[in-house]
Amino acid sequence: MDKFNLFSDKKLNVGHYIPQLADLILDYKKRFSGRPIKLKAIALGNPLLDPDISVINAEFLWSHGVISDETLLLSKTVCNASRHLKESIHQNLSKECIHVLNKLEEAMGSYTDPGDLILPICLSPTLLGQTFYQGTHNRLHWKLAMSSAVATDPCRGDEIRQYLNTPKVQEALHANTTHLSSVWEFCRGHLSYQRETIGINIIPLLSKLLKSSILVLLFNGDQDSKIPLTQTRIIANMLAKELKLVPVGSYALWYDKKQACFAKSCLLFKVFSSINSRFMV
Repeated sequence: MDKFNLFSDKKLNVGHYIPQLADLILDYKKRFSGRPIKLKAIALGNPLLDPDISVINAEFLWSHGVISDETLLLSKTVCNASRHLKESIHQNLSKECIHVLNKLEEAMGSYTDPGDLILPICLSPTLLGQTFYQGTHNRLHWKLAMSSAVATDPCRGDEIRQYLNTPKVQEALHANTTHLSSVWEFCRGHLSYQRETIGINIIPLLSKLLKSSILVLLFNGDQDSKIPLTQTRIIANMLAKELKLVPVGSYALWYDKKQACFAKSCLLFKVFSSINSRFMV
């Protein structure tokens, strides 16, 4: 507990609990003179920072050819992602938002991952059967769990599943010692958060952290439609303007093995700086 150089995660609520935890650490340092926790920086991947900005994704989906002009217009004029999120939080979805959501889901289809629009699918009968019979919510979260395993081979997850269900492998790992009748599966199902807290605007808290000389890294996958890169850029520029930060470098590509990187984990970045604050986007 002596030192925290970086908090880094990539989940919808990381925009909340990482900055809030950082704020608690700063408060702890002020109130207690005992063993200090040396927090230097936080990193927020695909963060939900402001429900009025972060989740607006219709233009992003439209620009990637996922939805039609008509569906884009519906989302802009009838029910956008921000309104849908807020109604979901209070479990009071309107007919208008349900209609638009159905149109979006119909356009995206069963095999498009909103967390990675170009993620390839595996044509293995095992995986196809699993994704077909799962409910929409579980199916999407199951695919998110799988995405960390597929790498460049979309069927890698199927191979892992078969491997880890091999009796000799389980014996070597000292797993399934009780000989369960069910097979090992990838984790699926959504995490449970306090719904009412999802709608909190975290931008003022980020501003507070920056003023306290905590470094902040904001990053996004360029194929993530849940928290689009465009929206995180908007928020970063808002923070830079508010705190009078100035760029110390120009936008640049990230590279992976000397190749320009446009994959899920890559982005364009720019550094903003002042005497006491610095963050990257």
